[in-house]
Amino acid sequence: MILRFPDATEAMAELIEGPLADILPALRVTVAPLDPAALVAAVQDAEGLLLQRARIDAATLAALPRLRAIAYLSTGVGSWVDLEAAAARGVAVRGVPGYGDRSIAEHALALVFSALRGVATADRALRGGRWIEHVGTELAGRRLAVIGLGGTGRALAEIGRALGCEVVGWNRSPSDAAKMLPLDECLATADIVSLHLALTSETRGLIDRRRIGLLRPGSVLVNTARGGLLDEAALVDRLRTGDIAAGLDVFAREPLPADHPLLGLDNVTLTPHLAWNTGAARRRLLQGGLLALRDMAGAGQAASGTQPR
Repeated sequence: MILRFPDATEAMAELIEGPLADILPALRVTVAPLDPAALVAAVQDAEGLLLQRARIDAATLAALPRLRAIAYLSTGVGSWVDLEAAAARGVAVRGVPGYGDRSIAEHALALVFSALRGVATADRALRGGRWIEHVGTELAGRRLAVIGLGGTGRALAEIGRALGCEVVGWNRSPSDAAKMLPLDECLATADIVSLHLALTSETRGLIDRRRIGLLRPGSVLVNTARGGLLDEAALVDRLRTGDIAAGLDVFAREPLPADHPLLGLDNVTLTPHLAWNTGAARRRLLQGGLLALRDMAGAGQAASGTQPR
């Protein structure tokens, strides 16, 4: 089975040249961010792909008739691959669950602390020659609402309890990770709301203008999941009132445009979709992707009766 990794970053390519190379030695790695046309040209012969940055839509799938398997270096593969089109063409798709749970939860906590203590605001002021006085808020005793109690949400709930928070939560299915409350009650009563949901047709825009309006004055909203979960324009409007703060690692459009109104607000801490990005998480992610592609390639060869190439 011909296997390609056509859109690796330099960091992932370096990792794959180490001990992880033994997992899938037949994989050919190219360091290049590819647009759809370039991707199709680069992997015409591929039967299996490991992907990191490329978006795979129905047209791309149709242009790759030999393709039988995709392992995507992400948890939310539906944000990157047209899963319905892949299924229709018999292309198996797998992501890598759980690789960044702890890393993302810790980054969410960092955004919480930045908002509660005004870290980013104080840093910008000091660099600009201003010595400001900022009255912060202690985390202990605050109500933390974790919206989405999968692996990342559970990790944050555990950390929150250890730091003295009252942890409540909302999930689309029953969970024992926190005291469960209706979504609107979580938003209206929490001091800190942290989003940890997958982006699906059911969750897109879940935190809409009405629900953003429920946030209590003085509260903090954190999103390290997907930008499409909330109404970004409505959040900007609420932040402009100055009565809430936010910490955002993900956005409706990435990279964030240079003229985006969020960039002009002092009561929001912004990071460029790097909550997952620790050395430990990178290794877990790449290892999981390699193992997934190896398993799919082995299954494909067994079904067809072919030998590895």
